[in-house]
Parts: sequence; structure tokens; C-alpha cells
Amino acid sequence: MRKLGLSLLFFIFLINPVYAFLGFAPYDIDVKFSFDSKLIFPAEGDTVKFNFILTPYNQTNKYIGILYILDSPENQSYKSGFSDFSKDGTSYSAFTNYSFDSPGVWTLNYFVLDKDYAANHTFQDIRDDSLMYKKKIHVLSYYEANSMIISNNSYNVSIYGLISTIIAFLLGICLNYIIDNKKLSSKIKVNCLHGFVDFRSGTPPVRTFSFEAINYGRTAVTLSSMGLEIKDHDEILTIIESEIIPIEFPKELTPGKSFQIIKNYQILMQTLNGKVPKRAFFVDQTNKKYYSKNIEKMFREH
Repeated sequence: MRKLGLSLLFFIFLINPVYAFLGFAPYDIDVKFSFDSKLIFPAEGDTVKFNFILTPYNQTNKYIGILYILDSPENQSYKSGFSDFSKDGTSYSAFTNYSFDSPGVWTLNYFVLDKDYAANHTFQDIRDDSLMYKKKIHVLSYYEANSMIISNNSYNVSIYGLISTIIAFLLGICLNYIIDNKKLSSKIKVNCLHGFVDFRSGTPPVRTFSFEAINYGRTAVTLSSMGLEIKDHDEILTIIESEIIPIEFPKELTPGKSFQIIKNYQILMQTLNGKVPKRAFFVDQTNKKYYSKNIEKMFREH
């Protein structure tokens, strides 16, 4: 039993000598890179920020830090250092920066340890005795970075061109739809006219006031009524009969045709009883109204 215990202890030291020597539990350690570039990889000349994030399984009051060693693509140790961890919520964070001066695949080696152990051992001793975490960093050359930027720009231009084409196509469909609807919408122009009717010789002509509806659209419209808006009054006068020509409602107006209602002017003035019409209007069977221009002067000047 004693031999088994010694063998197990030796196995622990063999697997992770630094952990066993320091006497604290393993940690969950991660590292994130950030750099000022729109590319997914840094390029030579870029300064990369390393953010080491440590999440302990058990709380500890030891003074701990991160040892890091950066190896070049030729497996030469370019930079090494030690950064302190600072408490950040339930984790610890440490930072360092490095400006890459040559392209290729670099290797970041890093390990967690306390200050006493770091002070009494060289980087090489720790590297030889511990299980280092490793992270590969692909650093682009200037040529690779420029090629990727040009490719990304071309892709963006293609995407923007495709989006612009789709938008133009959809706008064209909408515009054609609006134009077609406008062409098919009912268009009635309303005119008002003073005039005279001469019934027979020997009698004076009768003074009249006419309301005319002209269909200048492309669809037939069925008119159902006609009336006058009264100025300064929230009321209308509906015209239901004519003394000159009988009124026919409903009246279908095909494109290019017109329809007139002719009223005896004197009788119309008596009906208005001093009130002044503002506009004349026709109403179709969908209850849509078609208005004339202002006709106040036509009644005040006569």
C-alpha cells in the first residue's frame, strides 16, 4: 500500500511537476487576441494584444501571474515575460502586447505560476519542467494581407452591386404597379358653365347654369349623384332634378365621354336663397367624389 502511494505521488510529479511543487489546483486558462485590422489574422507590423483569462476552480490567495514565451516561425524564442493577474469578477485577467515583425506561424507558450516560484527559477527552467499551454498565431505577410483586403473589397463591391440591382428591380416593380394603378384609376373632371337655352322663337332664352363631368381616364365610371358645397356652411345641396333636361342617375361614363346637368339659373338661385356655392361635385357608385374648381365668383358676378 505504501509503495502504491509513493508511485501515485511520483506519477503526479511526473505529469505536472510545477502544480505539485506549488501545491495549488489546476486552472482553466484561455487567451484571446485582438488587433486593429478588419482581417481575421494579424499582419506583419501589427501590434497584437494578448488577454489571458484565468478561472480558478478553487479560491486561492496566492500571488499568481502568467509566464509567456513567444516563439518565432523558426522556433526561436523572441520574447518572454511575466504578467500579473488582476481580479475580474470570478476570473483573473492579465495583458501583454507584441508587434510582429515577420510573417509565419508563431507559437505562444504560457503557464500559470506564483511569484515565489517565478523569482527562483529561470524561464528556461520553468519551460523545461512544466506543461506549457500553446497557441498558434498565423501572421500574414504584407502581400497576403493586401491580397485579402483587395479580395474582401471586391466581394463587398459585388454584394453591394447585387443588393443595388435587387433594390432597383423591386423599385421598378413598385413603380410599374403605381403607374398601372394610376392609369386604371378613375379620372373625372368637373366643369361649371354659365349659358342660355333658346327653346323656341318668340320667347326669350332661358339663362342656365351647367355642371359637366368628363371622363378622361381609361376606365368607365358610373355616377350616382351630384351636388354643391355651400360656402361657410357645413352643408351641401344635392341636385336631383333639372328643369331643362331630365337627370339620369345612375349614369355610366365610358372613357372620353361627358355628361351634363343643366339647371335654370334663376330657379337655382332661388333654391340657394342667398347662399353661395363653393364647389360642385359628382359622386360615383363607390362613393368617390370628383370636385370642380372654386365657383364662388361665378355666382357673385352674375
